[in-house]
Amino acid sequence: MNSVPDETATPLTLEISQIASPPTALYPTLQPSLKIPKDAIRTSLRASTGDAVLSAVFSLTTGGILLSNFLVELDASPVVFGMLSSIPMLANLIQPLGAYLSESSTSRFQYSLVTHGISRPLWLILVIGILATSWGGVNSQQLVILTLLIVLVTHLLGGLGSAAWLSWVAMIVPRRLRGRYFGLRNSAASLTNLVCLPLVGLAVSHWYGGTLQGYGVVLLVGIVFGIIGIGCQYFQVDVNPQLQNTYVANLSSG
Repeated sequence: MNSVPDETATPLTLEISQIASPPTALYPTLQPSLKIPKDAIRTSLRASTGDAVLSAVFSLTTGGILLSNFLVELDASPVVFGMLSSIPMLANLIQPLGAYLSESSTSRFQYSLVTHGISRPLWLILVIGILATSWGGVNSQQLVILTLLIVLVTHLLGGLGSAAWLSWVAMIVPRRLRGRYFGLRNSAASLTNLVCLPLVGLAVSHWYGGTLQGYGVVLLVGIVFGIIGIGCQYFQVDVNPQLQNTYVANLSSG
């Protein structure tokens, strides 16, 4: 009579242990790893710094005092300058849409190539317009309208890509290095502006064909620098937004 309870209790404990053990073994496989090797991080940071320097030259030639002086030479009205100042603010309104579209993509680099890779070469149209004006094919008012259209389209494309770029770089740069790295990166871009702005101004004002042609030459050089800057992004570690969002969600839930 005493042996019967021993035989029924033993299989019961084995059955319970076999049912309870699988969830603990399966749980760690749910968290993907996005750990980036140190060598890849170093290469990415150097590439991003090079992009900052080259993009500073591009931004210098496609905006600021040089673009304003170009429009002054074309006898642009105050309304044109008001529109020129309001376009960047309008582009900021489209950034939420750019963030949504970038999160639907599968590659930060490819998304940046679509936005910035299209916006920067678009300025070649203005170079062609300046040449056409010098040959008498386009008048100054038409060139002013063309300039505003290019500024509008390029800023809208830049607004679509700015949020994705920030998320990309934030994923690459380690948290402990972000302050020091971005400080160095911004200093390099500011130094580039400080050195290049007087040189570019002298080149435009002393160009033998006039200031309009001088700006066209400087703009062409800036576009080349901007395209090379996009090429620097190729050497940055690419990030899949889908995996990045899954990784962040698992970290917050864990």
